[in-house]
Amino acid sequence: MDIILDFLSNNPILAIFISLAVGYCVGIIKIGNITVGATIGTLLTAFFLSRLTTFEIPGMLVTVFSVLFCFTLGYEAGPVFFKSLRSQGIKYVFQSVFFCLCAFAKKGEIT
Repeated sequence: MDIILDFLSNNPILAIFISLAVGYCVGIIKIGNITVGATIGTLLTAFFLSRLTTFEIPGMLVTVFSVLFCFTLGYEAGPVFFKSLRSQGIKYVFQSVFFCLCAFAKKGEIT
């Protein structure tokens, strides 16, 4: 077991892809009516693997995966955000102004 953990510590990119593969397999497991899902399975696998090994992810790889995460999040949530902004945008503007005024009034900024 130590040989495998040392190998993964020396090859962090391989550890990331193993986390993805094992996490996807964990996500498929169904217990009753509950399915963990690939995302949670991957996060759990990566968390437990990071507790067993000691490796540092190179800065460029962190940047690439962070950008990919932001892209997929924006790709998923962006259209819904703008659709809701188009239909209820003025309501959100009034709510924002109202809560800003309430926050300033509480602090005594507005007299």
